Amino acid sequence: MAANGTNSYETLAAASTMLSGDQKTIVLVADFNDKAISCPVADIEDLMFTDPDFQSIDDLYRETSLDKIQFSGTVVGPFSIDYSSTDACDITAWADAIEAQAQASSINLGEYNRKVYVLPPNKCGSYRLSTIGGNPSRSWIFRCDIPDVFAHELGHGLGMGHAGNTIDDYDDISDVMGYSDHGLRQINGPHQEQMGWRDPQQIVEINTNGIYDIAPLELDSSVASAPPIIENSQT
Repeated sequence: MAANGTNSYETLAAASTMLSGDQKTIVLVADFNDKAISCPVADIEDLMFTDPDFQSIDDLYRETSLDKIQFSGTVVGPFSIDYSSTDACDITAWADAIEAQAQASSINLGEYNRKVYVLPPNKCGSYRLSTIGGNPSRSWIFRCDIPDVFAHELGHGLGMGHAGNTIDDYDDISDVMGYSDHGLRQINGPHQEQMGWRDPQQIVEINTNGIYDIAPLELDSSVASAPPIIENSQT
């Protein structure tokens, strides 16, 4: 979910420049004064960066971006902040309190362009929130045990919206930018185009109704008999 709480269907514009390079990320884990985080920091570290079975968020984005981006960084904490899980949702105050604790521990937050705050469940009415883009982008995770929540919110941080259709903007669950709790999976063709990760020669524009073949996004384009992305040039 975006931090502004909006849910709307939209047509994605292709990137004018490709998003690429190392996304330096710090994950700040914190406890409320009445509830502690349920996931060990080492498990969050594995999920984000170091999973031995290549199932980390870094591995996912390396694959889905065709090696255009990667995530590197660290997980720190847990810090204790003087707020309760039953307090009104105030993600900015919580983030500021966590960052103050981190800075008091001599952590240089200025080194990172992606910040992720991991907290126990609370009264925010969602288990994840994020800015759309930003440098640094900021994401809040309230369910540390659902891997695609991390992938979804970091996708928002990169500038992606939701993956959906004209009925519901979360309904494309083939993409981590759709509904969460469906496991890690790649992002869809429109998002790959939006991020600039696809060669424009792999994207075919059409202007007439018909039946068209498309290739799986994961298939090597050198052996594919059809393009991986088709878009309607009349929209």
